[in-house]
Amino acid sequence: MDPDLYRLLLYLAGDVAPVVQALPPSALISDLSGSVRFFDRDPVELAHMIQARALACTACP
Repeated sequence: MDPDLYRLLLYLAGDVAPVVQALPPSALISDLSGSVRFFDRDPVELAHMIQARALACTACP
């Protein structure tokens, strides 16, 4: 995975959850327990939100 893209994904996940652990080369773990209540969404919806933000940031050159 491109290191710049990986850093962007870590940043996006950190924007949703305060605890994010990088698992190089291409994974991460995020604690969404506090984010569920803050965003009023379940963990699957939060994951979709992170995915949508990542897609929006990487879709346009």
